[in-house]
Amino acid sequence: MRLAKEIEQYDTTGLTEEQVVHLDKLKHNLRVCACPSLYSQGDVSGKTNYVASIRCDDKCCFVCNFARQKMVRRRYMVWFADNKVVFIIKNSKGKEKFVTKSQLIKFPNYKIVQEVEYDLMHLTLSVPHYPGRGFNQNKYYYDDISTLFHRLRNKNEYFRSNVIGGEYGIETTNPENLHIHIHSLLLVKRKNKSRNCLHYELLRDWNRITENKDNQRLLIEAWQYPSIKAGNKMIDDNYIKELNPKGATIIGLECIYTLNAAGEKVRSSEWNSSDMIRAVMETISYHFAPQTFDKSEGRFDIDLFAQIKPVIYHKQLYRKFGVLHGETSLNIRSVSDGGELDIMNRVNTVDSVVDLETGELIEEPKTFVLTSPTHVYHDPDNNYKIILSCKARAEQYVLRAKTTGQAVAELRQKIKDSCN
Repeated sequence: MRLAKEIEQYDTTGLTEEQVVHLDKLKHNLRVCACPSLYSQGDVSGKTNYVASIRCDDKCCFVCNFARQKMVRRRYMVWFADNKVVFIIKNSKGKEKFVTKSQLIKFPNYKIVQEVEYDLMHLTLSVPHYPGRGFNQNKYYYDDISTLFHRLRNKNEYFRSNVIGGEYGIETTNPENLHIHIHSLLLVKRKNKSRNCLHYELLRDWNRITENKDNQRLLIEAWQYPSIKAGNKMIDDNYIKELNPKGATIIGLECIYTLNAAGEKVRSSEWNSSDMIRAVMETISYHFAPQTFDKSEGRFDIDLFAQIKPVIYHKQLYRKFGVLHGETSLNIRSVSDGGELDIMNRVNTVDSVVDLETGELIEEPKTFVLTSPTHVYHDPDNNYKIILSCKARAEQYVLRAKTTGQAVAELRQKIKDSCN
């Protein structure tokens, strides 16, 4: 609501018509997102549970980004718990490929030749860019950096042989000199010095394909050598001399880690441990961080909003590749909810009451209501119990539904009718 208000008060002088339209649309989306939301109320216990919301699905909406982040994180937690290894399979012609457990059924004519353990790494990629000109005269180089990463994954032989799969997101910072960059989680075939070898091969190729013709640098100076060598003992002076001065000379690649109490990096090597899961979730969270929000100062950057909103409209900023590409269980949008509903299936199924006639535990009958979450409170002193205020109850709309499925279907229909 605060962001919507700041957009409303923002001076649009100097903006293009398209930028104004997108800011107005964002303002509208922010004010209607998740309003109303669906709640259930136990007819016996009176307990209130949150069920679902219709969301605006805007890339710059805090509610939608938070919901997408939690949903994706839950799915990856389940997936990693069940996929400690992947498989190399081969057909009669000798063609090999990586597949996951769930994908084996798709290749009946292939045989399993090896189980492969993997390490998880966090890759960060950027390109040389300049204020007002961006990368090779393209200020908004989202498609450029995505295409270059696609080329790296498909043309670099070391990547193809050793990176089993992964996912990535494109992030934007700094309105004065738009810094558009990639954060990627990689599944890397486990072997000795796998991180250094991969870094060595990727840096050379990424440097070659990211030449920026606006870059005035003709030579990599000796004083710059230490920063390029940092973190990889395999890189020497001869390696650096062969790099293109006009291309990227630094990439980030780290085995996933967490910070201990002393603030030191601790590699999360125990499979599916809380440390490993926390490190993975931290990497994935980069993709769903609030757009153009300065956490240190707690303020929005409306200038940056105005710049990038029309550019990222309908642009895919999050993708999976390799073996993860075929994992439907990791998709942001699922078949069941169409990407519109954030359905909390874990509620409404655990509440039960005693049948007075049989003594059996039965699911508690419920009443389903629509109301604005603006007027709903959570009691931190009582396990965050959900409380509907007097205003929420006065404005609530009681559905005819008797089950969660019926309530969600009725909510969908109500939204469709209102749109018509």
